Amino acid sequence: MLRRLCTTAGIRRPSAAVVAAAFHPHSLLPYRKPYSHSCADSDEKSSLTVSFLSSSAGLSAEAARSIAQRVQSNNIEKVIAVLALLKDYGFSEAHITSLVTRSPRVLTCDPEKILKPKLEFYQEIGLDGAALPKILAASPWPLLRSLKKLLVPNVNFLKSILGTNKGVVAAIKHSPALIIEDFGKNVLPRIEALRANGASDTVIVTLLKTYGNAFNRNSPRFAEAFEAIMELGVPPSTAMFAHALGVFVQLPVKRWEEKVDNLRCLGWSQDQILLAFARHPYIARTSAQKIKKNMKFLEEKLGWGPEYLSMYPVLLSLSMEKRLMPRFAVLHILKSKGLLKANLAANQFIMVNERFLRKFVTPHQEGTPDIVGFIKGSKAK
Repeated sequence: MLRRLCTTAGIRRPSAAVVAAAFHPHSLLPYRKPYSHSCADSDEKSSLTVSFLSSSAGLSAEAARSIAQRVQSNNIEKVIAVLALLKDYGFSEAHITSLVTRSPRVLTCDPEKILKPKLEFYQEIGLDGAALPKILAASPWPLLRSLKKLLVPNVNFLKSILGTNKGVVAAIKHSPALIIEDFGKNVLPRIEALRANGASDTVIVTLLKTYGNAFNRNSPRFAEAFEAIMELGVPPSTAMFAHALGVFVQLPVKRWEEKVDNLRCLGWSQDQILLAFARHPYIARTSAQKIKKNMKFLEEKLGWGPEYLSMYPVLLSLSMEKRLMPRFAVLHILKSKGLLKANLAANQFIMVNERFLRKFVTPHQEGTPDIVGFIKGSKAK
């Protein structure tokens, strides 16, 4: 079994001497008195296990040491078999080290009976390629849960709502732990509560695909966040409700209070703050420093204060160097040359790059070549 796994995974088969050393470290070492064994034995076993992992599994000394700290020498054959299987499924050394650090128990699982069926299941639903090792390295716990009793039923439930395996994969990529939730206890009751309060299927699909952690058993703020978003006046039938709820559930109360205080210090009223959050929930994730910096620029250059910015709060989340400054430079030049009749507006900064280029740069680049330089400069940063 070990020989076959080492061969298929491209792992060098260990010599008999190395295997013997890994399981019986004193067979290659001088005799020591019984009373001096304990500390030396531990160090010797660890050193030989590292050597074994390095030579047999092709791991660097650093990765081998990391794994050796989490395994026992009498389980080394199973460890090698697990490593071989993971490499077969595209796990790099970095992936393996990350996975083992988070869940050493994976190394003690039967590779053929426990791990391989789950890896095959993930591939069958479309979670393959580089995505599979990336997700499981960061969240390996699904590998330890029952395939028949938990993973398959949960995937089937998600598919019944999201419609396709592609939708299920999107949900898992955003929230890997969603697949191991107790759906009957945590997920389904919250979905039913959303529907009872007027949430549309679009809202539920968006929440599952993008904010699956909102259904986590460790998200006690779900009901509180739901009531808060309702008080903001966001209709529960709109996609914006899903984004607002998804952000608010994961935002600690203290952090939300800090965001509110920060905006108040910048001259915002309570109504303006609530309007901004309702229109652009991600402002809650924007740093206070960035908000202050963007607001200062927009006030000084364009005269846009809290009243205007609360209508277009996404402006406070945009990159100063890559979006606000270069676009302002282009629009300012066009305006000064009489090539732009209308006043500058938020939409000119919010629109996607392709549309901005098509509308404001391409038609004027021959007569006003400077504007091309501003756009190219922003892309290089």
